[in-house]
Amino acid sequence: AAELVRNVRHSDDVLNYILNLAEASRSHTKLLYGLSTRAVLALRHASQAAAAVSGRDYIIPDDVKKVFSAVCTHRLQPAGGLLADASAADQIIQEILENTPVPQP
Repeated sequence: AAELVRNVRHSDDVLNYILNLAEASRSHTKLLYGLSTRAVLALRHASQAAAAVSGRDYIIPDDVKKVFSAVCTHRLQPAGGLLADASAADQIIQEILENTPVPQP
């Protein structure tokens, strides 16, 4: 299974989308710290797994969106403890997803 996931590829546009999501988290006013480089790698790997589960050998933006919350929620450092509330965390994650342009095919 690990070999299958490793063989899932991504376009430059999808990789840039992942990087843009990370940058959006780093500049979000309600977050003290955004996503680290390791978090970006974890997001890429989880997106590869989501694509593989869907029967594809390439990542699409929907794969990234599908795993974004699960991969990132515990990696975000709130400003003033805002993420102690799960709904606040979900709201911030939704803001990041909604405000980051999605690459078009």
